Amino acid sequence: MPLPALRHRHPKSCTQARSLLRVSCRPFSKGKVSGGGPSGATAFRDWSGCESTGATAVGSCVITFPTWFLRRTKTNPRVVSGCSTGKHITRVAYRLIEVPITSRNQRKGKAVPKTLLAALLAPPLTLAFYLPASSKSSLPTAAKTPQEQRLKLTAKEVPSATSGVGRRVPNLAARDLEGRLHSLHDCVSPRAVVLVIRDVGCPVSKRYAPELARIEADFKDRDVLFLYVNESEHNTRLEMQGEIDEHGFEGPYLHDPDQVFARTLGARTTGEVFVIDAAQTLVYRGAVDDQYGRGVVLPQASSSYLRTALEELLAGRRISTPATFAPGCFLGVESEGLLGLNEPLTYHDQIARIVQANCSACHQAGGAAPFELETYEQVRGRAGMVRYMVAEELMPPWFASDDCGPWKNDLRLGESDKQALLTWIANGMPEGDSRLAPLTPAASRDTTGWRIGEPDHIFALPENFEVPAEGVVEYMPFIAEGVVPEDLWIEKLQVLPGDPEVVHHATITFQPPAGPSAGAFREDLLGRLVPWARGYDGWRFLYGYLPGKGPREYGSRTARYLPKGSRIRFEMHYTPKGVPTRDRTRLGIVCTKQEPKRVAQTKMLRNFNVEIAPGASDVVFEYRYTVPCDAELRSFTPHMHLRGRSFLAELHPRKGDKTKLIEIPEWDPDWQFSYLLARKIHARKGDVIVMRGTFDNSSNNPNNPDPGAWVRDGQQIWDEMFMMALEWIRPREVWREVN
Repeated sequence: MPLPALRHRHPKSCTQARSLLRVSCRPFSKGKVSGGGPSGATAFRDWSGCESTGATAVGSCVITFPTWFLRRTKTNPRVVSGCSTGKHITRVAYRLIEVPITSRNQRKGKAVPKTLLAALLAPPLTLAFYLPASSKSSLPTAAKTPQEQRLKLTAKEVPSATSGVGRRVPNLAARDLEGRLHSLHDCVSPRAVVLVIRDVGCPVSKRYAPELARIEADFKDRDVLFLYVNESEHNTRLEMQGEIDEHGFEGPYLHDPDQVFARTLGARTTGEVFVIDAAQTLVYRGAVDDQYGRGVVLPQASSSYLRTALEELLAGRRISTPATFAPGCFLGVESEGLLGLNEPLTYHDQIARIVQANCSACHQAGGAAPFELETYEQVRGRAGMVRYMVAEELMPPWFASDDCGPWKNDLRLGESDKQALLTWIANGMPEGDSRLAPLTPAASRDTTGWRIGEPDHIFALPENFEVPAEGVVEYMPFIAEGVVPEDLWIEKLQVLPGDPEVVHHATITFQPPAGPSAGAFREDLLGRLVPWARGYDGWRFLYGYLPGKGPREYGSRTARYLPKGSRIRFEMHYTPKGVPTRDRTRLGIVCTKQEPKRVAQTKMLRNFNVEIAPGASDVVFEYRYTVPCDAELRSFTPHMHLRGRSFLAELHPRKGDKTKLIEIPEWDPDWQFSYLLARKIHARKGDVIVMRGTFDNSSNNPNNPDPGAWVRDGQQIWDEMFMMALEWIRPREVWREVN
């Protein structure tokens, strides 16, 4: 069979190519090729649905297949992927490509490079092999090599404890383009300052310039000042003025070629932003959003970090994401930033900010902790206890091992904060200048207690529960009054106890209405007439509360689904505090304004076959769960009772090495944390999650209420449990199909 016609464009560049990046198919008219190759294309779509715009290439080979050839090779119009689909197509394609594409593969006798993505075979057809023009080409590849992956940098959350967030920013100064000197503290507005690191030539900085101008305009009338600081030694005054004129920046534009701002703040890249409140405290640092990165351009942002931080700051709420990595051009500044400042340690300047950021969630008036740490006198009076708990790393509490995570909600003190606290106590605890004090806690939280803003829906215990002064209160489940009035897409969740001192923890579950079958209808009807008739059937995990745990916020493009007609249940664990009190815990829900792009769900993994003999120690139980669909794992909430000693969960993929999801080497039943990942872990359909728990029912366990008892699975604290709430996220389309 004769080979189809072969036409070359830029044959020299074709023969020098080292890899093949793209296959695209286009119908053509007889006697000519349509589309003109990638150099003339403005957009194309590949088999995976990805879209690229503005593609360029040095050269390409265009191969024309006539209709008779497709009939002879018995090819039906369909999508084929790679070189493995259809032996006739593979063989002929190899014969065609072997000579003109890469002489290196000819010498080694290798087959066609297997970076082919797809070809839509439909008669008549043009099969075009696109070659990269340069490293700036926007064409995505089929499979990233490790080197290509390293070249891609995107915004991501980082631990705030090592980022200087919460520290006081010293007074910095630089001159604008007219030679006028501006100091940072003189620029502080009544509400906030946004300090933006700029470089005229940085591609990422260029892409973010329009969005920065929009954010500046949106917050201009809300007492937020933008301060632009150019750290480049080579940007000229003309170039910087051109950037101001082109994008309409209104705030002062300073030139700092000595990079004093960058060294003091510990800035890493151009494009990084710093949000400073009215008390000169750094409350956010990092990326504008996650739309652009180095080698990454997305259609739109999924997380608007800067806008969200400003909205939360102006609303008097804690910043939900206080630190992120900002992709851009690296500055090359070696500095510890605010963590490395050697100023004299005083309470109002530094220590108050550390205590406020790490302790005040519990140690405040009406909080869950037994005493307050809100003033200099209170901290000084508890200095002995503070020193012991910090030095022994018992507070703030955290139990995950160091080789898993990292965690978005990591409560541990950074090493610099720990040393600052201990050094301040050892130096006699100087108070310092009260004018340098941070904003008071009362100014940084909603007076109603809701840190998520005013909830759209509130569910509560049906009535006040009387908690005795002493003794043990059995596990108490309560069904909230009424049902969910409509289908809800949940953006934020918060549990607000009536008396935080006695709520050890609370688990919020929901029971969807029964399905459409006759049996389910009878079950649902019985459940509505007699609420306890359905017992524990069908209850699904929604949220877990622990003292000091903040609200659960999913973001603008991810949400939890709560179906209409569901009932809400509060599973309460109370611990008496020495005086009688009452509690009526509430759940607040803030809904999204539109359906989200992704849906979060929780799966309860539980081994019901727990049975521990009297006096037994080192008893191991295991549970294996096969993942039913592709998903992004988001958080893990292990749960055991008084005999628990250690917990481990791993992801065992069908191919490749296992991944440690969460490990708690020393289980403490007083702290039932949810561990929220700060990185993405993807599970594929067929992967297996393996849980392994160790239990101790001997007298060596100080938490054991009765070493002589048989212990089995049960709800009460003297029973035992071995379970984990696993939260995963999937695209809404996949969620709809599965559900």
